[in-house]
Amino acid sequence: MNYRNFYILVILLSLAGWSWLLYHMLSPEQEMGVSLCIFKGVTGLPCPACGTTRSTVSLLKGSFYEALYTSPLGFIASALLVLVPLWLCFDLYHRKTSLFECYTTCESFLKRPLVFTSFCVLILLNWLWNLYKGL
Repeated sequence: MNYRNFYILVILLSLAGWSWLLYHMLSPEQEMGVSLCIFKGVTGLPCPACGTTRSTVSLLKGSFYEALYTSPLGFIASALLVLVPLWLCFDLYHRKTSLFECYTTCESFLKRPLVFTSFCVLILLNWLWNLYKGL
């Protein structure tokens, strides 16, 4: 993927992420049953990332313990939802490609077997946590 396509994708994903988050923040809690999780819809079980939106909403409301209990992935998602658009604006303003370069570096880092295995174990542990909580 070239850097132009990458930046277009990042813009679209950032807009989608913030729109989804805004939708959940403005919806009454009773109507938060809308889910895009195909895995949960098919199996009835939470996926490894289930609870990330609720965790992010809890963080934005200042409920750090609730966010951590719901899903630790919410902290990562929240950081990305804030940092990536800011970094994107910085790159566009200064006509740089540092976000793309960081992405390619992270991608090659994650391709290392030990790093990839560790990452998969952490996601598996989060999934077990979701199953334990009955999310």
